[in-house]
Amino acid sequence: MLSLGDALATVAEARAFRRNPLEVLARRAPPGRCGRLHIATRPFDVVSSHEVATAILRDPRFIKAPGPLAPLEAMPAALAYARVIGGGLPLLDGEEALARRRLLGPVYARAHQQQLLLDDGVHGRARLLALIDEHRGAAGHDDVVDLYRVAARFAVEKLFALFLGQSCEAISNGIVVGLDDAAAAIDAAAQSVLPWTLDGPWPVARGVRRARETLLSLAESALDTLPATAPFSAIADSDRAIVVDEILTSMVAGTDTTALSICWTLTFLARHPSWCSRLRQEAATGSTTSLTAVIRESQRLCPPLWQTPRVPTQDVVIDGYRFEQGAFVMVCLALANRDPVFGDDVDAFDPARAARGGPSPLSFGHGPRSCIGGRLALSTIEAAIAAIVDSGDVAFVDPDAEARPLLFGLKREGGFPARLTPRVTTASSSASASARAG
Repeated sequence: MLSLGDALATVAEARAFRRNPLEVLARRAPPGRCGRLHIATRPFDVVSSHEVATAILRDPRFIKAPGPLAPLEAMPAALAYARVIGGGLPLLDGEEALARRRLLGPVYARAHQQQLLLDDGVHGRARLLALIDEHRGAAGHDDVVDLYRVAARFAVEKLFALFLGQSCEAISNGIVVGLDDAAAAIDAAAQSVLPWTLDGPWPVARGVRRARETLLSLAESALDTLPATAPFSAIADSDRAIVVDEILTSMVAGTDTTALSICWTLTFLARHPSWCSRLRQEAATGSTTSLTAVIRESQRLCPPLWQTPRVPTQDVVIDGYRFEQGAFVMVCLALANRDPVFGDDVDAFDPARAARGGPSPLSFGHGPRSCIGGRLALSTIEAAIAAIVDSGDVAFVDPDAEARPLLFGLKREGGFPARLTPRVTTASSSASASARAG
């Protein structure tokens, strides 16, 4: 039985965990190590070792953790996320997940091929710059742009164009508003202690249902006009419910992670302008080496998902650490990506790190259950960063704002409001941009 002092300390740590889980996790399991955390209800394992995290993500004995198996403090947010997102691939495991991957594989492959034709067209650079102009006026200043909203609309329009064979410009803002509602509902659930608050007339429950209904209505309306040539059309004819689930997954999980990656990459570039100059110089030659390195390093420091939960189906020992059957395991990608195996300066932004070798960051998971849309997301991120860097300089309203962990993604305190100053281009840079557009 806990003493009064221990009980008060546990409650205090539970509150700290809900405010900023990464700080608490880093104390118990610093980068490169594993540990155990006991907050108010039951203990759970924390993995911050890159080697152990990689092994777990590849090991079929570790299954994705359903919301009810999460510690009580994490359960409401996990359940809210599951209710909003539907039954898409990220929530599936085992044979059901393998069957869904086999079904979706050709769809994603076909979409990736089509994306190459879209990057320089109406859904590429020109559309992105138009969205920037449309969203000027953020934070009460005419010259400030909400970069997250721009990136989210760009990402969701690209996804709709690829998978549904149609533009969603008319409803993309509504989708992003729905995503804002979903994020607010999930964040509110994260501040709740008891999972039953997601049922009944409670404000948290109403917010979750409203977000789900809004996004579901938008997904259904898009399917009603699905052209026969769209990658999803063959599946939609036989199983509309699967397509609806996957569209919801793309809208919620795919859009948010892609938009956050775009915004964090621009944040690091604004703090390290010399890399902007390097990207522009390489773009003039058609090279994307530095662009790839910059995005990789940004995702190492601020991965699209900062944690992913697992549950071992049997006792497993990895690198001397024992994971008990049925235990909740939080694989902390954000801390594993700062494992000392990445070098002595793991907290520094250093895109040249990739050229020196070493492990790959755990950005979109790892192994056979990694994100099926990771390649598409990277292409979208690359297109956005290249276009924005080429068109001007980015200066954030609050350049030193820190990351705030939500359920899965890392968001910035105060969002991503920024000023974009158009760049005076030379004849050679204008010619290279014209060559890319052609």
